[in-house]
Amino acid sequence: MQRRMRSAAALALALCLALAPSAFARDAAEETRPRGESYARFQFGVGSYNDETSWSVYGTYGRYILNNVALEGSVGYYSTDYSYGDMTVWPLSLSIKAGFPVQRFFPYAIAGVDLQYIDEEYAGRSDSDTAVGYHIGAGLEFSLSRNVYAGVEYRYTFIEANLFGVERDLDGDEIAFTIGVRF
Repeated sequence: MQRRMRSAAALALALCLALAPSAFARDAAEETRPRGESYARFQFGVGSYNDETSWSVYGTYGRYILNNVALEGSVGYYSTDYSYGDMTVWPLSLSIKAGFPVQRFFPYAIAGVDLQYIDEEYAGRSDSDTAVGYHIGAGLEFSLSRNVYAGVEYRYTFIEANLFGVERDLDGDEIAFTIGVRF
C-alpha cells in the first residue's frame, strides 16, 4: 500500500512539474496585455543635454485608456555639471504611450509635451526659466511577474529656454532604466 502511495505521489509530482512551464508561459503571455490598468514606475537615466552628460530620475503614473494605449504623467529631476557651471531641471511631462504585447515583452512608442523649470548657475550668477517643449521616444518593458516589470526607454526632448538673456537650444536625448508596478 505504501509503495502504491509513493508511486502515485511521484507520478503526481512529475505531472505537476511537466505541466508547470506551460501554465507559466500562458500566464506570462496574458500578464503583459494591458487591460485598463494603472501603473507607476521609477526611472533612472543618463543622457546628453546641450552636449553635456546628465543623469535623471523620474516618477511616472499612467493608465491605459485603450487596449495597449496609455496616458501618463511624470515628474522628474535632472542635473548637468559644466566646466563653467551647472544646470538643474525639474520637468513635468504628459505623454501618450502606445505599443503591442509580445509574450512577456511590451515594445512601445511614446510622445508628449514637457513643462520644464530650468535653473542654471554660471560664473557665480544664477538664472532660471520655465520652458515648454515636447518629446518622442521608444521603449521596451519586460514582465518580471504579473504586477512587476522592468524596462528601458529612449527619449529625445526638444526644448528652448531663455537663460541670461540668451535663447538657448537645450535639446537632448536620454536612455532610462525603469522598474514599475501594475495595479
